Amino acid sequence: MPEVTLKTQEVPQKRMSFVGDVSTRAIVTGVLLGVLMAALEQVAERIDTIAFAGAFPVFGIIVANTMGLIGVLTFGWVGGILAEEINPIVAVATATGPLAPLWFVTNFAQVTGARAVMYIIGKKTEDLSLWETILICAGGTLLNSMVMFPVQLLYFNMPPKVIAFMVVLTFAVGAIIPAFIARKVSIALRRSRLAA
Repeated sequence: MPEVTLKTQEVPQKRMSFVGDVSTRAIVTGVLLGVLMAALEQVAERIDTIAFAGAFPVFGIIVANTMGLIGVLTFGWVGGILAEEINPIVAVATATGPLAPLWFVTNFAQVTGARAVMYIIGKKTEDLSLWETILICAGGTLLNSMVMFPVQLLYFNMPPKVIAFMVVLTFAVGAIIPAFIARKVSIALRRSRLAA
């Protein structure tokens, strides 16, 4: 009697959406993250203004990348945009520093870069390693730094060596510290009822 083998058909996994979750729950939580970020940035941006005359957002980038990365990891691109684009409105209205109007562009670049790297990796937040989370944050920080560099060079007229040192410092701080915090918070949010 011939042996019969059954072939199992593999079901392809659905690719994640670049835009992410656009449910009411995700939008409300993204806005709440944005309000929290705006409150934290009131302190961080003023510290940057005192310490670096507002030219290098070392403390601000920690807060911005953490909140934006929580939004991206938990809800996708829309969640990250909502989390990061409320602060520039508050920053401009309260004149937190000389670069406040630029935060609209830098925050957009940061979220878009982070989501692009996450999309390329193609894993759910729960499946990401810490190294992959750092890469995602580094992708966002890279685009953010590319926006900041010409402003620092032309607007502040700073020597390239000073800019290079501060960009490396800002990049390292902005890519590593937020990844540790955002990964833990995002996993907790996704396990709760706040994220789908």
